[in-house]
Amino acid sequence: MSSRSRILDMVKANQPDLKELPELFPSWDADQSIVETFKTVLTVIGGTVVPLANLEEVASYISEQYGSKGRIISTLPELAPVTEAGWENKDPHEYENV
Repeated sequence: MSSRSRILDMVKANQPDLKELPELFPSWDADQSIVETFKTVLTVIGGTVVPLANLEEVASYISEQYGSKGRIISTLPELAPVTEAGWENKDPHEYENV
């Protein structure tokens, strides 16, 4: 028996016991709100929850909060009034200050 075979046999013989994998998508408790969990996590990591009802409110919020602070781009045509036009397909370095 070669040393390679002997090493492979020893590795095969010394494997840990198999463990059952955890559930991929654990079910949520009926009284646990996914939205509330998201809000809590976002706040804990330093984010801010801004409840908005429609895209007009989103556009208004963007222009109020970020209007003169830099470049804003979006793929949503509904946000075109508050975002930069013609930003697609440019050199990636041109997106550094977005």
